[in-house]
Order: sequence, then C-alpha cells, then structure tokens
Amino acid sequence: MSILNVKKRTEIGKNKVNKLRDEGVIPGVIYGHGAETLHISLSTKDIEKFLESNAVGAKTELKIGRKKQAAVLKDVQRNPVTRFVEHVDFQMLKAGEAIKIQIPIHLINKESIEDKRTVVQQTMHDVEITALPKNLIDSITIDVEGKVAGEQIVVADLEALLPKGVEINDEADKIVVSVIGKSETSDSEEEEETTTIEEQLEIL
Repeated sequence: MSILNVKKRTEIGKNKVNKLRDEGVIPGVIYGHGAETLHISLSTKDIEKFLESNAVGAKTELKIGRKKQAAVLKDVQRNPVTRFVEHVDFQMLKAGEAIKIQIPIHLINKESIEDKRTVVQQTMHDVEITALPKNLIDSITIDVEGKVAGEQIVVADLEALLPKGVEINDEADKIVVSVIGKSETSDSEEEEETTTIEEQLEIL
C-alpha cells in the first residue's frame, strides 16, 4: 500500500488555498466515522506520482506526523483547462466497517477483436462497490478477447470477476460493454448514390 505524507492545514479560503497551490502544495480533506473533517495538504509531486498508478477508489496510508491512517481516495478535482490536481478527498478506513466506493472498469484485448467491421463500445467506466477495507479492490478488469458482434457484458457478469466479500451496488442489467458490428450496407448505399449521380450527369 502506498504511503502519502500529509500535514494538517490551517489555510482555509480561496486566496490562501491558491497560494498553497502556487507553492507546490495541494489542499485536501480526510473524513469518515463521524469524526470532524480534517483539512490537510500534501506535495503536488507526491499526489501526481500517486495518481500515475492509482485512481479514485485506491487504498493508501496517510502519514500525519507520527500517526498513520488507512484511507481510500474518494475524489480528485482537477483544473478544467490545465488538468492539474487542485484538491483531493480521502475517506478513513476502519477495520470491520464496510465502505462504498467507485472503482474504475478497465478493458483488455480490445485490439484482438476490433477491426473494420467490429467495434467495442464501453458504456460504463466505473462501478460502485461495497466491501470491508480488507477486501477492497482498486479496479475491475474485463478481458473481451473472443467476444463477437452482438455480445454484451452487463453488471451481473462482473460478479464472477470479484473476490469474496465485494458486492456491486449498480443495477444488474446495466450494460457495461457492447461488441458492435458495423453496418455493411453503408458502402453499397454510397456506391448506389454515386452511380445515380453519374447517370444524371450523363443525361444533362
């Protein structure tokens, strides 16, 4: 589990927080278990490095002075233009207490079935799960190799990919992935249209 060094933050308010960002520090919060929300700050470099291999839903250990707190990354706010991280939210983890989180859905082996006539369409990119901290997973990976046009993967199909103790909260019949066969009529229609135009030109 990754460790992030964080500090308690007393700077509150837009101007003070913007100054922190200018100094290479990202503001954030830690909440959970009915405790008062703790305002924190951490190095921009540290959180950017963490996000290179982690996403929302990832577990981490927050080191605050001499204390350590297990937590999960709940939200990342980015600048809409620069995409730089502007704020992060963490939720504390407590042994024996289940937590709901959104985790990403990744596809692999798309290239093995996609061609001029087949395309893989992913309509769900994340899913909500409930699990105890010891059972939490960071993501779900779907292997689409061998799928053919007309096949679909729905939320219910993801159950087989989950370890024991993890439940999905989304509706079972929601479509996650569709393998679509492109229409073979478009080329012929275009040819027919071209022929018709040529014939009309000859008449003129």
